Amino acid sequence: MPNEFAGRADKSGNRFEIRVVVYQLLKLLEEKIDYVVLEAIGDDELGVDLWIGHKDGKKEGIQCKSRNGSKEFWDFGTANAKKIFSNWKLQLDRESSIIVSLASPLAFTFLEDLIDRSIKSNNNGRDFFEYQIKPASKEFVSFTNNICRVMEIDHESDHDLIRLIGYLNRIRYHQFSDYELKETILSKIDYLFLGNSKDVYDSLVSWIIDGDILGKNINLSKLYQFLDDNKIKLKNLALDNKIVPRIMDLNREYKMLFQPLNYGMIIREEFEECREAIKIGKSLIIHGKAGRGKSGCTENIINYCEEEGIRYLAIKLDKRIPSGTAEKWGADVGLPASIVHCIHSIAKNEKAVIILDQLDALRWTQAHSRDALLVCSQIIEQVNRLNFERIHNISVVFVCRTYDLENDNNIKGIFKFNNKGQNELEWQKVYIGELNDEQVKDVVGEKYLGLTGKLRELLKSPSNLYIWQHLDQGNEYSECSTTNHLVYRWWEQLSKNYFNLGYNDSELNKTKENLVDQFDKLGRICIPINIVSSNSSVLEYLSSNGFLIIQDNKVSFAHQSVLDCLLADKMLRQYYSGENIVDIIGSREKQTPGRRYQLQMLMQNLIEYESLDFLKAGLLMLNSDTIRFSNKFVFFEVLNQIEVIDSNISSFIIGNCENKLWSSHIINNVIYSRVEFYRVLRDAGVLDRWFNNPEKKEIVFNLLASIRPNYDTKDVEFIKKYALCLAQTNTIPINN
Repeated sequence: MPNEFAGRADKSGNRFEIRVVVYQLLKLLEEKIDYVVLEAIGDDELGVDLWIGHKDGKKEGIQCKSRNGSKEFWDFGTANAKKIFSNWKLQLDRESSIIVSLASPLAFTFLEDLIDRSIKSNNNGRDFFEYQIKPASKEFVSFTNNICRVMEIDHESDHDLIRLIGYLNRIRYHQFSDYELKETILSKIDYLFLGNSKDVYDSLVSWIIDGDILGKNINLSKLYQFLDDNKIKLKNLALDNKIVPRIMDLNREYKMLFQPLNYGMIIREEFEECREAIKIGKSLIIHGKAGRGKSGCTENIINYCEEEGIRYLAIKLDKRIPSGTAEKWGADVGLPASIVHCIHSIAKNEKAVIILDQLDALRWTQAHSRDALLVCSQIIEQVNRLNFERIHNISVVFVCRTYDLENDNNIKGIFKFNNKGQNELEWQKVYIGELNDEQVKDVVGEKYLGLTGKLRELLKSPSNLYIWQHLDQGNEYSECSTTNHLVYRWWEQLSKNYFNLGYNDSELNKTKENLVDQFDKLGRICIPINIVSSNSSVLEYLSSNGFLIIQDNKVSFAHQSVLDCLLADKMLRQYYSGENIVDIIGSREKQTPGRRYQLQMLMQNLIEYESLDFLKAGLLMLNSDTIRFSNKFVFFEVLNQIEVIDSNISSFIIGNCENKLWSSHIINNVIYSRVEFYRVLRDAGVLDRWFNNPEKKEIVFNLLASIRPNYDTKDVEFIKKYALCLAQTNTIPINN
């Protein structure tokens, strides 16, 4: 037969076709189809490279075309030249159970659009042509007319137009890039088989090229025989009855680590956004500042999953740090395969959710963080591959601090926002803000209205609210304006109560210091309990009072912000014992986003104690070559937050506002929009000097505009003094 040579010869040269066949064999193994026939003979051979049998009794003839000459797409002319449409008509006319398709890496936009319009039609041929074809572009109408011609359709005949819809409803177009197809195959092999995925792939390719399978019906029995002959073992995750119990154990572990408020679960407003995203199969990045209740929002998601019967797996990455590969980490957490493959195996035809909390904890120290983030990337990639075929997506939910998400390139690198490809997850960022006044009032009660403004603002963070509910409400806390103040008062209360129980509170303090030292030394926020030098009764006391969490022979603080405060306190003691601030901060490798947060607390503590110490530490940081700029910038951030400006701060501002290295940062990040700092420059005559300097006059205009309308008498006098100039720039209207 003339087509024998062209059809069967040298299948090894057609890499794309071989990969399509491998892909279909894997679908057969998953029992998604009934059989595969490669290079059939007789009528089945015309325009078809392989046949697959669908579960509904239909059979699909697939033609594979990896290239279209020098073109990067298909159009009618090139497809027709290869007799694709005429061969399709021959096959479709044979019997109504036949479907035909083209598999190619290239786009065939008009064909896909035409098929899509046919599927969405009301099956009335005349309506289809008049309302779905004719109003389209001239090029699309021409393409449709050409299809009608080659398929022998008279578009003036209503009967023929019904036939056209019938043809189109049995035509498919499968677009895979060669690379994506190979990666999808390897991912499926990784899910289905034990052993090296590339070895299994090579065995299947060899079977296609060298095995006696051409023209034969390959059913599941024959495929199993091949696997058995080649000693290729299946994972059979769907039959593994240990997966569901282990996932339930991991979910219980996650929920036990969450410390709810005495008031109960707060339903966050942001949860509604999360729920809607999961409903349509999106993945989420939940982010916010420290202590804002990100994990509380994930608890809302978990409750939603349980109410709706959605399979989920939730893991805190600081408790179970990923390492090696996705497969190895799956084994580390007690599963027979990666967490993605396991959740897929128990929820193939339904929605599923994977929650990975504390992503920022992987960057808390540089030790092994890159390895852990690579595992997270593999997990995302596995979900990508599986979602390509799933009816309902697996949604991945990552939880991370905003600062780390925006400033850590390694964390940003695992999410792809700009180059969204065919198989990439669609990410939706959800920012967790503060609680509103009503939510906090519901927890605190009527007493909330009598609290100071600063304390009310402080309690809008759920982590601070958690600390508050452990404080003796009979005491006064009006002086509390920072998280550090709340933690200090809580520890003071714990120590007093411990002493009242008849114990020595020095043992309690030793335990706290030992815990902080171990966390700092190991660079973790969860450590083995057996390395803590302490009496078990002390740890039990702290755990029963909500200060510590002890689970599975590991210990952590109730919230990371508590640990951050204690580490900042340790840094403060180091500073006042004579250590250089640069040495306290540590090497560049240790200057992680977590360390930056602790440094911010340290600088806030210093400004409360003594402004000279704060300024001295800040200058040492600014002039150091080993301190990262992000950490140097903490100095300006805290400086900007100062409310009472003493003579030391004023002198620093006046003395450094023209410093070549730091003046722009001081002006833009400290002085701008802060009336108090602006007036320091005004009263020192700096603004007069700048106004008379053409290069700096614009700075004065900008600073005046930034404090508008908060002008006092001296400001009005200054404006009148330079009124004409200011009016000409439209910065300040003269009638003001």
